[in-house]
Amino acid sequence: MARVVANPRVDRDVLRRDAGMLLDDAMTLPYTEFERNVRTWEALADPDGDRDRNERHKAARDVSMRPRPEGGWALTGMLPELDGAEFVEIWGRFVDAEWQADWADARARLGDAASPTDLPRTEPSGAPTPSSRWRERP
Repeated sequence: MARVVANPRVDRDVLRRDAGMLLDDAMTLPYTEFERNVRTWEALADPDGDRDRNERHKAARDVSMRPRPEGGWALTGMLPELDGAEFVEIWGRFVDAEWQADWADARARLGDAASPTDLPRTEPSGAPTPSSRWRERP
């Protein structure tokens, strides 16, 4: 909150208008939710500052895929927020397509008795697949 108040590009009238809401969030929300809310508020109140930060991130973007000696590939990188959001959306659709194919295979083999633990790419622990973040599964 102090960082937002110290931001010289934030309109003081807007800050005064919304200070009560932000302070209420600070007192009632878990820290991570409050931080997300206050960062979103600041980005809306200071779009030029957000643009400057995004431009710095865009200039510093660096994504690479390298083959690993033991097999497979390693993906590492840093993307600006919009590019990262696009990448997550594309990656999520790919993961979802793989999950759907595995689920169809399990249903074909096991019928109604199929469960996520029957999928070939599901961890033995039965932990949710990465695609479970995108939406609930049958």
